[in-house]
Amino acid sequence: MFLLFYGPTWESVYQKSQNELKKVVNYLSLRKLLLNIKKTIFMTFTINKENVPSDKITVHYCRDKEQCNNNIFKLISKVPFTWYLGITYYESLRWNVHIDNIVMCLRISVYKFYELKDIFPTNIVRNIYLSLFQAIFQWHSSMGRSYLESY
Repeated sequence: MFLLFYGPTWESVYQKSQNELKKVVNYLSLRKLLLNIKKTIFMTFTINKENVPSDKITVHYCRDKEQCNNNIFKLISKVPFTWYLGITYYESLRWNVHIDNIVMCLRISVYKFYELKDIFPTNIVRNIYLSLFQAIFQWHSSMGRSYLESY
């Protein structure tokens, strides 16, 4: 699940995130589910680093915040970047981390093919490429094309 909150000030975004996360927790608890805090993170997208909000968001696991015991809340940590659907998002909205990941993936793959060419015949190496790597390469190149076409 991916939630995006925006507003005119950091305080308004923080309040909105607290309210909406409470709705998500209530929705999940009605279905006897829990939010996995170990996998839950948040990011603040900003171009300038001034007045960036706190490093934690609190999720309360009770109906009334005032009646909450200190043991019934969890903290969600802030991260500088994350991966979602194969794309690396960085808090400054720059793509260098994502590009570095793609380059590393390509380097590792090219090296594997270099090693495989001495072990297997060409038709088997081609089948390995088509079954394992072609989809990854095409997806990354199509994402790059759509990004460039949008500008």
